[in-house]
Amino acid sequence: MKTKKYVGIMLIALLAVILLPLSSNASTFTLEEDELIDVIILVEEQQPRINIQHWPEHYKRNYVATESITRITEKTDIKPERTFERTPGFTTKITKSQIEELKEEPGIRGVYINKPIYASLTQSVGIIEANKTWVESIENTSVMGKGQTVCVIDSGIDYTHESLGGCTEQEFLEGNCNKVLGGYNFVSNNNNPMDDTGHGTHVAGIIAGNGSITGVAPEATLIAIKVLDSEGIGFSSDLLAGIEWCVNNKETYNITVISMSLGSKCKDNEGNLTGHCYTDFCDTSEPFTNIINQAISLNMSVVSSTGNEAMTDQISSPACIQNVTRVGSSTKEDVFGSFTNRAPVFNILLAPGVLINSTDLNQTTSYRSGTSMSTPIVSGGIILLKKYYELINQEKLDASNIFQIFNETGLQINDAETNTSFTRINVYNAVKSQETPPPTLTLLLNTTNIYLNDSININWTAQDDLGISQTLLEIKNPVNETIYNSTEQTQSIVLNKTILNTTGNYTVILWANNTLGLESQTQQTFEIKSLPEEEPDPTPPTDGTGGLPSGSTGGPGGGSTPPTPTPEPDREIVAHQETTNDEDTSTEESLTTEQIIVVLAGASIIYLMLSKNTTTRKKRR
Repeated sequence: MKTKKYVGIMLIALLAVILLPLSSNASTFTLEEDELIDVIILVEEQQPRINIQHWPEHYKRNYVATESITRITEKTDIKPERTFERTPGFTTKITKSQIEELKEEPGIRGVYINKPIYASLTQSVGIIEANKTWVESIENTSVMGKGQTVCVIDSGIDYTHESLGGCTEQEFLEGNCNKVLGGYNFVSNNNNPMDDTGHGTHVAGIIAGNGSITGVAPEATLIAIKVLDSEGIGFSSDLLAGIEWCVNNKETYNITVISMSLGSKCKDNEGNLTGHCYTDFCDTSEPFTNIINQAISLNMSVVSSTGNEAMTDQISSPACIQNVTRVGSSTKEDVFGSFTNRAPVFNILLAPGVLINSTDLNQTTSYRSGTSMSTPIVSGGIILLKKYYELINQEKLDASNIFQIFNETGLQINDAETNTSFTRINVYNAVKSQETPPPTLTLLLNTTNIYLNDSININWTAQDDLGISQTLLEIKNPVNETIYNSTEQTQSIVLNKTILNTTGNYTVILWANNTLGLESQTQQTFEIKSLPEEEPDPTPPTDGTGGLPSGSTGGPGGGSTPPTPTPEPDREIVAHQETTNDEDTSTEESLTTEQIIVVLAGASIIYLMLSKNTTTRKKRR
């Protein structure tokens, strides 16, 4: 039976390649026109035929989805097998010719192959320092994930395991378990998501085990969504329905993280590309995009493994959707896990994923490896980060900030094959970064304007109570070239024309980070100007003794030259700068002096004549 099942699944996968919308990696196969293909059809939301404005939100959503599906099926005579709520659409089986017809049908948003998905096959807690977070206490509340719930979409969870609540089947079905609170089995379509492979149970123990196995967030609770069968295989339609279940029940169970250690395969058993993985974001090519974006809008984090096929240019779906937190593997020695799927366009967080010990079926534990094991470590880390932030800020952490926080506070690990660095998360650093200010930087310049050949003094200091990890001061010239750098935490320097040899604007940049990885940066600019031109000397030429030039006779009767009035320097300079006459300026200055002498002499003569005339009149009287 297993052989027949695998043959059937591989046939579906091969048929899917030619029909998967917008998949650039697809190969070409010949299909018969009357062959039935399992597909997901998504439809555009239609305006309801009745007034539902005052209906409860859940009922409105269900009605709109049902109404939209009904209008399409009435026109096309297609019979739905399963319908969705938040993502209006349904699964069915249609022929190749019907697919082509539906692409042209108004109201159809997309037709997607219902392709197979697969499982992506505790010392790690110490590596990411989650255990250091547990001892933190805010107002007598420990940071171990209490009150936070992770929706685990996988092969189910063995809720009878002593580290996962130790419930009986009856207790679970009645909603009386305190660890695995509920869930659904989309493989068998019932309310009992019991695990039959161990994969989902292993994942659950990594996240929130609390017994012989201690997970990353041991006081967090879990939801079990079973979409993988006993062989670890499922389909896109089950995954879509599973994500919807988590979103629909967010408020009921306070679900803050959706964790998916699964995805599409990039290669088949013969090593051929399936066309189910992506070199770039796949939002327009996958049916999960809308519901994942809805989850993000509700402040839920969606975490998914990238896959284990050592691809260097593509990753699995749904990790390829832009708003997903993507996870790859590292070893316990902080070496990049070479089996991790990656591609240049995708930012990926790393977590230990080699020989991770966790819960398994029948009250056992086991060691497993893969991005499947790394993903729940990140999911548990997100729970601790959200819990801590909520305790110290009395508000919820925005899910869109999660990646940046982990990326800035983790350990950089290089992938030698692609020469790309990825961040291995450090939960304790991420948590403490939410209450710790970044380094304090002081950058002082003694001036912001100098001339060529002048010097400038630059002083800087980087300080942090936790300690400075790295400091870098750079000076860039007007063409953005680094002309000076220093890694000193505190220093004072003087720069002169040896380095500052070009006019223009220079930038001084000071950067530092502390031992938690928190960064600060500041910068200042200064300008270097050309040397000023020398101003002409406004004083008339002399013979060197203070008199007029040699050969001058002074006045009509000869003798000594009367003293020349000394012009006011500032006024003479201003007048000189504003002149537009091209004649020799020293000649203009000499002529002006002579005119002043004549005016003074004339004024003296007039004064004497007037005085003499006044005396004569007095005598006559």
